[in-house]
Amino acid sequence: YDKNRLKKNFKYEVCINDNNKNEILNFFVNEKHKQLKRTKAWNYLNYETYKKYIHGLIELDNQNLCFSCLKLNDKIISSHIGYIFNNNYYYIFPVYDLNFKKYSPGNILLLELIENYKAKKFDNFDFTIGNELYKKKLSNFNDQTYEYISCTSFFGLFYYLKIKIKMTIKAILLSRQIK
Repeated sequence: YDKNRLKKNFKYEVCINDNNKNEILNFFVNEKHKQLKRTKAWNYLNYETYKKYIHGLIELDNQNLCFSCLKLNDKIISSHIGYIFNNNYYYIFPVYDLNFKKYSPGNILLLELIENYKAKKFDNFDFTIGNELYKKKLSNFNDQTYEYISCTSFFGLFYYLKIKIKMTIKAILLSRQIK
């Protein structure tokens, strides 16, 4: 439906040259920065170290790092940076231009990616961590991950208490937002 709303003027691209990758990286940094600010999440892109890391991805691993985007009239409206390892595709850095939200460009790109890697007979398409609704709708199963922390020293006890207090405060704040 959303593809039809875009009147099929969109183009799905998997980028193989550095110019396309730089275009995607610049789009990613710009749109992700806006998204993190809008959602009041910790904005790691306020720090040059993280921006340099993201821009450095272009040189990191040409074999397994995948840059893809959805363009409308030659303008990127959504992008993704993913990773291939052991015949699994890892969906890591998605972002879209909020001005095109009503067309669901992130979902269109995601479905194109799934079709692309399904055709290549990958074992798994891994959405990685996160509790987003779209992941639940598209997943066959869900792996639960847990963290166990114990203290083995006096200083470890302080760290443990700090983590417990932080988690308790976060749970209280989240419960207040839900109400």
